[in-house]
Amino acid sequence: LNEIEDNIAIKMQEKKSLEIKSIIKSVLNNYNISYNDLDIYVSYKVTTYNFIIYDLLDNELINTIINKLTDLIEYDMLYSYINEGSYNNLIIQISNEYSFPLTLHQLLIKCLNIYGLSNPIGITYNNEVFEYDEVKTSSILVFGNYHSGVKTFISAQIIKYLIKGGLKKYLFYFYDPHNTFNVFNELGENYKSLDSYFDL
Repeated sequence: LNEIEDNIAIKMQEKKSLEIKSIIKSVLNNYNISYNDLDIYVSYKVTTYNFIIYDLLDNELINTIINKLTDLIEYDMLYSYINEGSYNNLIIQISNEYSFPLTLHQLLIKCLNIYGLSNPIGITYNNEVFEYDEVKTSSILVFGNYHSGVKTFISAQIIKYLIKGGLKKYLFYFYDPHNTFNVFNELGENYKSLDSYFDL
């Protein structure tokens, strides 16, 4: 049911984002600005609109355009206007009306190859999986509610290391008072149960 509700929210937000894109284009047209609309990224929290602007816009005109958009669009907004030489890049991010939860389960599904995208911790504004660097990051804190997929995430990380290095390469220490990961007891000598976190 949660997945169905999330899919409905995504579809509704996609429709809303297209409506907002039309508003942005209408404002640019009213100011006779030459532009080309590029990608639109609907992420779980914000939607990003990317435009190439062929006219040179001063700060006063940019502020006027943004203020007009703020009057027409009721959601929180951020923008960036960057000169790229022969053209300018206008990026606008607007909070979604229909936000939907991001679970670690969804992140793992997005990782197509366990040897490639295997350390997901979030999704970027353009809807791409963001990973942590396990070489540079010696530890990571993972927390969430009952339905967030934390157990799935941790289990996937352990299995990933077992596939990469085999049983002999790693030793896993578990402080698991609720015996949530008892399936890993079968690791034998590679599994060490701790009575306290401070025993580590």
